Amino acid sequence: MATQVVDQDILDNISFISSFEPALIDEQGRIEYVGYDSERDVLEWIIHEYSHIFFNSPLKKYENLESLEEFKDLYQPIKGDPQIASWVSVFWEHIAVAFEVRSAELLGNKERASLILEQHSEWP
Repeated sequence: MATQVVDQDILDNISFISSFEPALIDEQGRIEYVGYDSERDVLEWIIHEYSHIFFNSPLKKYENLESLEEFKDLYQPIKGDPQIASWVSVFWEHIAVAFEVRSAELLGNKERASLILEQHSEWP
């Protein structure tokens, strides 16, 4: 997830991610690996979650939510993504994925951009 924290005139954008693989714990109970050692995954999720900061707040305004609701009949559940459970959340996720694709293109990684599109090819 990502959020903005405002303290006086300072605005911080913060993204939180969980581990990508299970932690490895040795026989003595010491953590040998925490599961974050995937530069590709970290980059993908940070870009995705960070992008939400830019559009979630404006889209949460009453007049924008009201406009989005006009299209709520377009909602279809996304197989394998039960947390995306409403029309508004589907809309937001599509924007975040578009941001991921565009970011990969801007970073010169057209292969990654294509892979992201392929991973979401079954989304309505």
